Amino acid sequence: RDEQLRGLCWSGVPAGLRAKAWRLLTGCVPAQRSRREAEALRKLTEYTHMVNTYYCSVQTDDAEMSRQISIDVKRMQPGILLFRDKTIQKICHRILYLWGLRHPASGYVQGMDAMLSPFVPVYFTELFHLDLLHKDTSEAIISRCINNSTEADLLRVESDVYWSFSDLMGHVQDFYIPAQPGVQRTSQKVEQLVKIIDPALHSYLIDLGADFLRDFMWRWATCFLVRELPLSATTRVWDTFLSEGPDAGTFLTFISVAFLLHWKPRLMSCDFNELMALLRSLPTQDVTEVQVNEWLAHGYLLQKTYSHMLAR
Repeated sequence: RDEQLRGLCWSGVPAGLRAKAWRLLTGCVPAQRSRREAEALRKLTEYTHMVNTYYCSVQTDDAEMSRQISIDVKRMQPGILLFRDKTIQKICHRILYLWGLRHPASGYVQGMDAMLSPFVPVYFTELFHLDLLHKDTSEAIISRCINNSTEADLLRVESDVYWSFSDLMGHVQDFYIPAQPGVQRTSQKVEQLVKIIDPALHSYLIDLGADFLRDFMWRWATCFLVRELPLSATTRVWDTFLSEGPDAGTFLTFISVAFLLHWKPRLMSCDFNELMALLRSLPTQDVTEVQVNEWLAHGYLLQKTYSHMLAR
């Protein structure tokens, strides 16, 4: 997890190298090549043990968590065909259930399904040698790839997804524990920054009756913008978040401000009802990687310029 790797990945990882890079960034595999095979086997063995011990017999006390995960998994990324597959849904359910079981401080919280979603197509793309986010990748092709894979290969990728997801969640768990202090803190800092950087926008939103936390920051922060962007754009954002490591939650503040400022002309032409509708469904379906890179670069500039003010 050296700084050189993080620096390179921060600016974006080629799609063909993304799974390898993300495994390294999240500590799923060690940087030292000589240790990778043994560490991968250890983690696979540990994950397999968790599945056999805890997942095969859901306890009554955990049945409600399992039920909620089942509901949320079926709604994951509705525009991505991969997530309609029953095998993939079961894999996502198992990962979220086991993570929730092992982290009782928060358990499973809605929004974690969104946090998991970028890892799934990235890691399974590597296994299937297929762009799972491409519009021409059909359900039939996805089903054939899954059916042609061995159970061992599917479990190996599932294990990698679990450990990478777990690493990210370990850095942002205070976004999900009771009272969600990470979400509260991020929302407060975003509002503070907008008030400093663009007082006209801040005044307009407040005068309309908008509440940063209630009306958009709760959603943006609990899902790290996953639900605001197409998944193809989210994976690029994830290159940066994973490169930030333990500071991913901090950088979310600045990319959220950059994201909000981008929509300023649209926001300031809205009445209250139009504003709420726009914030619930921002028109990002055709966003390009160039635009995402501009938002990330703007977020980086804001962090360098204003972070000292937030530390006061």
